[in-house]
Amino acid sequence: MRRTLIIFLIVILLPHSLTAAQDPWVEIGIERIDGVAAPGFTLKDMRGDYISLEDFKGRPVFLNFWATWCPPCTAEMPAIEKLHRSFKDRGLVVVAINYLEDRDRILKYIRKMGYTFTVLMDSDGYVKRNYRINGIPATFLISRDGKMAGRAMGMRDWESRAAFSIMEELINQ
Repeated sequence: MRRTLIIFLIVILLPHSLTAAQDPWVEIGIERIDGVAAPGFTLKDMRGDYISLEDFKGRPVFLNFWATWCPPCTAEMPAIEKLHRSFKDRGLVVVAINYLEDRDRILKYIRKMGYTFTVLMDSDGYVKRNYRINGIPATFLISRDGKMAGRAMGMRDWESRAAFSIMEELINQ
């Protein structure tokens, strides 16, 4: 009886665990979003130039909301830089939107850490509210056609094989 129960549980549970392990979206915990247009925005970058989401049309976008005072945000930044360096020549745009901090503080941090991806300032929190985010870090994956492909609330391992697989998928769509 016990042996039969164990075999039954293996037969029932194993396919579910294999499916999750084979799906990088599930493995890394990114919720798929299909067909919803990404909310547009125009924000200042570190040079004071205005950058719009529309500027990246035709390219996949990795959009991360963060702040220097947020430990999970700063913990995932080195992996985000690695994503940027690994995929920028293939068209992926990495944009980090800082929440409510002043330019000098952000710039000092970015320079100290050597980050090279695009950093924008959400000085009044409007874009964060427009993306309906309650906490940070929060990341959105946007397809070439400007539609949401995925959302991750909280810190993720952006250096993982699953993350790289998802970026490949996003680039090849």
